[in-house]
Amino acid sequence: MYTLEDSKKIMMPAAIYAGVTLFCAVFSIIYNIFAHGVHSPYMTWLFVWPLVLGVAVEIVAGIIRQKTDAGRVADIAECIYNSGVAALTVSSMLRGIMDIAGTGSVYQVWMLYAGTVMAAAGAVIFAVAVLAGKSNGSRKYNQRLIRDKQN
Repeated sequence: MYTLEDSKKIMMPAAIYAGVTLFCAVFSIIYNIFAHGVHSPYMTWLFVWPLVLGVAVEIVAGIIRQKTDAGRVADIAECIYNSGVAALTVSSMLRGIMDIAGTGSVYQVWMLYAGTVMAAAGAVIFAVAVLAGKSNGSRKYNQRLIRDKQN
């Protein structure tokens, strides 16, 4: 059974990503108003990165973390993943700005690659931590059952 504290822990990162999504949508709309009729799909769809990779994934990850004993490694993995999502979002924003300005940069492409690697690495590390925590949690649960039967 979930308590109010559990639901707050699950929803706080998702709420932060929802705020970032809203900021990206408003930024994109305002930037497109002043873009003199030039549009970029990277700017138009900027809000999708934090919405899909942020809100949706954080809700699922929060529920998984409540059901397992993932521990500190999952916290670190989540930080790496969040950094990857931030890099992908900023990369898309920069690409949109550069497309509208009619220029380009190799640094934006490297940021896209770095964000992809960080998000993938964070997701893989999180999955490994959850699987290890699940087996570790089962072991702890079984030990507690044995201890309770002995008393």
